[in-house]
Amino acid sequence: MKNSVRKFILYSLVIFPFVFNACTKDTYIEQKRTQSYRFTVDPKSWVEINAPLGSQGYGFRSEQLFPEITNDVMINGSVNLFIEIDGTLEPLPLNVYFKSKEGVPYQGRYTYWFKAGRLFIEYYESDFNTGKPTNPLNFKLVIIQ
Repeated sequence: MKNSVRKFILYSLVIFPFVFNACTKDTYIEQKRTQSYRFTVDPKSWVEINAPLGSQGYGFRSEQLFPEITNDVMINGSVNLFIEIDGTLEPLPLNVYFKSKEGVPYQGRYTYWFKAGRLFIEYYESDFNTGKPTNPLNFKLVIIQ
C-alpha cells in the first residue's frame, strides 16, 4: 500500500507540470489605443442601394468619412459600431422587428462595413420593400488601434 502511494505521488509530480502547463502565452500583445466618436446620420444622407425595389439587396446606405480608419487599423486593430436606440447603445449588426399594417411580422437589419477612411452603414428590411430611415440616427464608432 505504501509503495503504491509513493508511486502515485511520484507519477503525479512528473506528469502534473506537463498537463497543467499546456496553456502558455507565446505572443505579446501591445497596449492598443482606443478612440470613440459619436455622430448623427441625417435622413438625407441615406442613398438607395443599386437593387430594384422589391428585390433582394434593396436597401439604403449612408457613407461617413473617417480618416481615423487606416490600413493599420484594418490589419491590426478593430472597428466597432453601435446605434443608439431608446438611449441604449446596441452593437451592429442589429435586427429590429416590426409588423406590417396587415399584422405580418418582418425585420429590419442595420449593418456596416468599412475601408480605409470610410464607414458604410446599411439598412435592409426582410420584405425587400425597405423604407428609407426618416429620423436622424445616433451612432457611436469605436476604433481600436
